[in-house]
Amino acid sequence: MAAIIYLIYRDSSILLNHLFLPFRIETTLEKQLIQDLLPLPNWIIYSLPGGIWVYVTTIIAIKNEHIEYKFTGVIILVPSIYAVVLEFLQFFHFTDGTFDWVDLLIIFVAAFAAKGSYKLELSLKNYPNFHNLALLSAFLVLFLSDVYRMY
Repeated sequence: MAAIIYLIYRDSSILLNHLFLPFRIETTLEKQLIQDLLPLPNWIIYSLPGGIWVYVTTIIAIKNEHIEYKFTGVIILVPSIYAVVLEFLQFFHFTDGTFDWVDLLIIFVAAFAAKGSYKLELSLKNYPNFHNLALLSAFLVLFLSDVYRMY
């Protein structure tokens, strides 16, 4: 869902969109048509994708708790901490992007929702290597959603 929001409602400053531009996957006219047919509020376009990332990554981290790690309690906090630190790095202009209090609110709601849905069944028991791949993929999505500025 977050990738769809990035591809349709965000401009090419998002790295994911920048990667798809050479393949002509999207055109401005097609994007505008979809945006006109299904207008979304700004908080969904700019804040919800980060919350989706925190939610999914936290659930993956919770499922990783069952694997014998030294720091399992810390693993489930990493997505939330990372997202909050990234917001404050934007606040102090150490990274591209815009600080937003709504982003922080959605990050906290997503983290609590993920921790509250720990009983959600992700049957990964038969695929132990999939845990690491899923966690790595979640951080790759974060990288691809970063604001990319050419200087």
